[in-house]
Amino acid sequence: MTRRPGPYSDEVELLEIFAALWAEKILIAGMTFICGVVGTLYAFVATPTYEAEVHLLPAEKAVMDRYDPVEYGSLAGLDILPWSGDAALTETLNQIRSVAAVTEFVKSRGSETFGNQTELTADELSEAVVGLVSGSVEISKNKTAPQTIVSYQTADAIEAYAFLSELLVWAQNQVQAQRAMEISNVIERRLKANDLQIQRLTQTYERRLGEDLAVLEEALAIASELNITNNQSGVFMAQGEGRLQEANTLYLKGIKLLSAEIAALKERIKDSRFLRQVRLLEEENQTLNDLMQIELPKGTILAIDKPASVPQNPIAPNKKLILALSVVLGSMLGILYC
Repeated sequence: MTRRPGPYSDEVELLEIFAALWAEKILIAGMTFICGVVGTLYAFVATPTYEAEVHLLPAEKAVMDRYDPVEYGSLAGLDILPWSGDAALTETLNQIRSVAAVTEFVKSRGSETFGNQTELTADELSEAVVGLVSGSVEISKNKTAPQTIVSYQTADAIEAYAFLSELLVWAQNQVQAQRAMEISNVIERRLKANDLQIQRLTQTYERRLGEDLAVLEEALAIASELNITNNQSGVFMAQGEGRLQEANTLYLKGIKLLSAEIAALKERIKDSRFLRQVRLLEEENQTLNDLMQIELPKGTILAIDKPASVPQNPIAPNKKLILALSVVLGSMLGILYC
């Protein structure tokens, strides 16, 4: 029969292992010490990473009302939509996410964001910004609160704070400029549409009066040939939407009356303000031009729940964790070597 090993044999094997490890205790301790020293050196020599962050909320309605003057509601159908705090926050974050926008910001800064930035080509700068936006700038939602967190990581604590603060201000300015441009475009489109309508109405008006003028001039020519000086037709009656009668009856009005009517008609052709629709459109254009002169206020379009500050301690490297892992790794290597 084969004897099964009992608990006593397991204890013997375990004691033998401990004895073997104890015999190599100097080697194990040495490997642990060396790895610990290497880990400690790395933790203190490695470039630190600092993170600055800001907590944002949508601005309240009272703040956003400053960017929606009541004058914009003076004209029906102007189609200038109210600006909400949520929309302003979303547009600002989109600026921060945009590689093209951040590239423009980096170019506009007074200090260099990247080393030897002035020597970088356009493509190299674009690649550097892509890495910055994807790796150093982070936008996230607070898991326990409604704030949106924007953070920036770099090797310099002051630069982390300065870059994030400047980027946030720049992005808001860009969004405000876009808002002003959108409003200007809406007003300009309305002005162009009104001008086209005025032009059509004026052309139609002048064409109709021109036709009437041609009829009167023809009648004047006939009256002159017949030497009819004074009116011999009685009271003149217009027909069909105020249009003049044919010249074969108008000549009886005589040279004097026809000449006076022709002069008056020429004056009317010069001034289309006789048309009510044109007057209304011109008045609306004056209102639109007044709206164009409104300057939107400058300032924050966000609610800052927690402003950015200069970080005091780096987030990396984690010295305690590196030291602990180095000691564990050294011990494992020593044991495996034995």
